[in-house]
Amino acid sequence: MRAPPAGEAGRSPARRAPRSYEDVPRNDAELLGRYRRGFVARGVFEMPESLGRSHISAAHSDDDVERSLEVAREALRAALG
Repeated sequence: MRAPPAGEAGRSPARRAPRSYEDVPRNDAELLGRYRRGFVARGVFEMPESLGRSHISAAHSDDDVERSLEVAREALRAALG
């Protein structure tokens, strides 16, 4: 599988889970934007990253992680409509 041409990354509306690193640039950028805005609307800031990854550090408490997961579920439901 080849990576998309330059300038095409993030525009493809692929909705299946990536199977390889080459699939990662095919993220649905609009869906990812709606998802990220859903986090902010719920009071959680996620470091913007074009690959759609999230990071948790040892500084996060169990409550922080649980709240983040709750917000992620809500934001994803809202983003998918």
